[in-house]
Amino acid sequence: MSGPLESNRQVVEEISPRDAMYRSGPDYYFFWGAQALATIERFMALANLSQLRTILDFPSGHGRVLRFLRAAFPDAVITACDIDRDAVDFCARTFDARPTYSTADLTSVVLNGTYDLIWCGSLLTHMHASQWDQLLRLFSGHLSESGMLVFTTHSRTNANKLRSKQTNLGLSDWAVGAVLSDYDEFGFGFQNFSGREGYGISLSSVSWVCSKIDRTGGLRLAAYQEGARIPPQEPVGGWGGMQDAVACVSTHRDIVS
Repeated sequence: MSGPLESNRQVVEEISPRDAMYRSGPDYYFFWGAQALATIERFMALANLSQLRTILDFPSGHGRVLRFLRAAFPDAVITACDIDRDAVDFCARTFDARPTYSTADLTSVVLNGTYDLIWCGSLLTHMHASQWDQLLRLFSGHLSESGMLVFTTHSRTNANKLRSKQTNLGLSDWAVGAVLSDYDEFGFGFQNFSGREGYGISLSSVSWVCSKIDRTGGLRLAAYQEGARIPPQEPVGGWGGMQDAVACVSTHRDIVS
């Protein structure tokens, strides 16, 4: 495992044979899980949040991040939510998570109770603008008064990679041009993956994301950290230096107590 945690954090390394994220190999897989926890802990310190009793990982997948959350917060009640039922069931069995199944229609997702931490890694990066509204409202309605929402986005770093053709993020050449054009003009762009209506790649500027939070009832921006890398390619911000990371708190609490 790359970048081992402190000795008192025992990360379960069992991998589901159906975990598509693991196909990139163990070093890459565990790197992103560890970096998610590092991002969360940076924001927790900033927001003066020291205790997590309830955690929501949405989307959980087969536990790439959840296994690190379980290691760091062994006494927390962690809920795994994903549209992939096999992934949720694996997280329930392997990491003692509470299973909750998502649906394509985000307005029909049922979450029980409130959460001190909601982690949403690389989901809004694949959604069009109306889905952002649905998901942020869902999270706002289930964030505890003292809790924190952390989600990730594609912004300047990934836009620059698309422009320089370092990556296409799974889009066709036409779709890359279209998503960049909308991003430059409106601050937000989205294009579907081929044959995947409603699921693709979004680019969202810092100002667009902040305005979206401001218009979502119950959420207040606590921190925004752009994803960026500097030589020798060490992560210096966001999630693993690649995606922007955004922290929100409830409007019912102060950012600093």
